[in-house]
Amino acid sequence: MDVIKFSQKTKQEAEALLKHGNVLKILSKYGKVVLAGSYRYDLMWGPDVDLVVLSDNPEEASRNTLKDFIEQKNFQKYQLGDFIRFPRKDRPQGMIVVLIHEFKGRKWEIEIWFRKSLSEEDEDLNKLLSNTSAEQRKTILELKYQREMAGLSKHQLDSATIYKGVLTGGWGLTGMSWRLFLNRYTRKGLPHLPPCP
Repeated sequence: MDVIKFSQKTKQEAEALLKHGNVLKILSKYGKVVLAGSYRYDLMWGPDVDLVVLSDNPEEASRNTLKDFIEQKNFQKYQLGDFIRFPRKDRPQGMIVVLIHEFKGRKWEIEIWFRKSLSEEDEDLNKLLSNTSAEQRKTILELKYQREMAGLSKHQLDSATIYKGVLTGGWGLTGMSWRLFLNRYTRKGLPHLPPCP
């Protein structure tokens, strides 16, 4: 598999899904839309899109947005999460709307965070990703492929950890730090993982 072509195809499908659901148009009614994560930096692998809406009132904006999406009827499933009243260590403070839809043969999730501002950690990661070389991009995509082959979800081993590992920790496909790290997340270890073609 050519990881670059697969990533580009995933990005094209994501753009088509966002257009299909009028997602950016609806979100822009409720705050400043920030393209985030792999979608923003052309590092897409799995069928998910991360967006952030900056709003003075994340609770109201998320509820109104959810109402608009439900009335529009372009998605199969809708979720709302409150991480303001129910904070979690591994989640930003804010509200999240998740849109789930079968599209182009894959089950897609669009995660939309509603927050007052981006965190310092978000800003640092954005700076780091904005200076990614072509070689680093390919390594990141190959590691995302390895994550998938290991049967790990994006919640077990998130993309930000991969980004930081490649861009600041020197991870690569042959690097022991990456293999040892992945071993912590898999019961079988890594001998079963195929090499990236």
